[in-house]
Parts: sequence; C-alpha cells; structure tokens
Amino acid sequence: MNLFIDFLHQRYAGVTQVVGCALYDILRALEQNYSNHKHILLFAQQLCGYIDSSSFRYMLLLSELCYECLPWNSYRDFEILAQVLYPHLEDEYIEDLVVEVNSFSESSISPKSVVDYLVTLLLRDQDPKVLKMNQKLLEGPVREVGYMSETEYLMALDKLAPGTPDRLRHHLFVQALNGHQHDHMVSEQGGVTEDQVGVARHQGSARDSMSIESLSYVTAYLSVLQDLPVLREKCSQLVDVTIASGRIPKRGM
Repeated sequence: MNLFIDFLHQRYAGVTQVVGCALYDILRALEQNYSNHKHILLFAQQLCGYIDSSSFRYMLLLSELCYECLPWNSYRDFEILAQVLYPHLEDEYIEDLVVEVNSFSESSISPKSVVDYLVTLLLRDQDPKVLKMNQKLLEGPVREVGYMSETEYLMALDKLAPGTPDRLRHHLFVQALNGHQHDHMVSEQGGVTEDQVGVARHQGSARDSMSIESLSYVTAYLSVLQDLPVLREKCSQLVDVTIASGRIPKRGM
C-alpha cells in the first residue's frame, strides 16, 4: 500500500489533499466493484500486501491469451489453453480443470468467465504454473529455508526463465522486496521511512531475501512473458487442428 501511495504522491506532485482525495476515490471504487470483477479483487489483494504485484502482471498476460488466441466456441477451448499453459499437468488434472471452469462459467464459456476463473485459482493459491514455479524454486540451493537472496534467485531464473533481461529480473526482485518490507514494517510500527527500509535491507538474511512463495508469482510472470509468442502460436495451431479434425489432439501427437 505504501508503494501505491508513493506513486500517487509522484503522480500529483506531492499535493497531500489531492493525493488523499484520489486515494479515497480509488479505495471506494474497489470496495464497490470487487465482488463483480475478479481483477479488481486481485488488485485490492495486491494493495493490501497479500499477494505479490507480479501476480497482476501475470494475469494480464493470461488475459491476453484468453481474449486474442482462442475462439471460445465451447468449454473444450479451455482444454487447449490448459495444455499450452500447463504442459506439466497430467491429462486427468486438465480434464478436472475443464469440468470446473465449465461449472464456474455456468455452461456459458467466454473469455471473461475464463479469466475470472483463472484469477480465482490465483487467489486460492491454486494456479498450476505458480505452484510449479514454487516447487522448482524450493529445489534450488538456498542459505535460508523458504527464502532466496537476489543472487540465488537470479541463478534459479537462468534455468526457469533464461530469456528474460537481467534488468527486468533485478527490478522485479527489488520491487517485491521493497513492497514486502514496506508492508511488514507498516504493520509492525504503524509507519515507515525510506531510511528504515534502507537499514532493514542490510539486517539479517530475511531482510535482504524474499520469500519463495512471493517469488513464485514473479517467476510465473517471467516464464509466460518469455514464452508468450510460442504460447500464442501453440494455441493457434491447436485451434486450427481442432477445427479441421473436430477434436483436440492429445499431447505428443
């Protein structure tokens, strides 16, 4: 939340009254609309520090795939999306997801209903890609269980998202770390200064490391961002094959 308030101060040149009004309007809009719009709920969770900010970036990429790459003629189009997004899942698990999204959409599939379902998975900590990235990060060598320093994380990304720019990796790690420190120190002390954040960053391993749980969202985002052109092409190919043959080809065929 503090990072968002800092952004508002920069946006409105530090005019406290304007920042206060803008913040009130935004929070009021979130309160009024979050129940009907899953993206708004995700944004609110992010502001509260319950979920890393990369989760929203990740979901925007998934939304792009949903709206631009699939025709949504039936709920089976979700099977295509799941095969492309979650290649590590077994066919039985993908079938369970297809049944669940059909029920969630009340048998009326659309890009919006699918995106809402994917956001729901994310908010439930059930997103398959995020869970997979969490598992992969936990397998890496770390000096503190459940946490990674930036050096440790960048080494892990060399395997999990090797095509992503170093500058972007660094930026997202620092942003996640700063956001975590802001939220933690605000909850403990009722306020925080930039000097306190700077001191905290150099105190103990937990202060200059980030939880693997939070980094899982960053990694999922970077993985999809890196592979987005390939994912789009795979979706297009599967749609063409399905239209021509009348059925979705099994993986490996």
